[in-house]
Amino acid sequence: MDYRTVRPFVRILLVEDDLPVRNAIQHVLANAQYRVVAAQTGEEALKLIQQGYFDLVLTDVRLRGVDGVEVTRQSKQHNPRTPVLVVSGLPDPDLETRALGAGATFFLRKPLGAQELQTVVAGMLERRGQFP
Repeated sequence: MDYRTVRPFVRILLVEDDLPVRNAIQHVLANAQYRVVAAQTGEEALKLIQQGYFDLVLTDVRLRGVDGVEVTRQSKQHNPRTPVLVVSGLPDPDLETRALGAGATFFLRKPLGAQELQTVVAGMLERRGQFP
């Protein structure tokens, strides 16, 4: 199967409260032909997770209210097969430990490069059994 025909059907939930960062990540993923649904808060993300299916969740760890660790935990409870990529601009190794302990598949530090982000997302989807 040609991956170019699969990518437009891959749904990614992006959870980021910083509008410029959210727009930049959304642009990178959309340019890679992924369908991106964006949420500004953890609460909004949890509602979206309950309402629909996502092939991958990408969340910032620091969010107002419900944080990215809790988004990860609840996402994995809702659908254990969905990979979760957690990102953070904070140099706190405890955050990475907490995120991975909650079920995150991968943890990246900001700032994110476009190529790095695309490569990690494609790899996570490939390991899950979907085409990148």
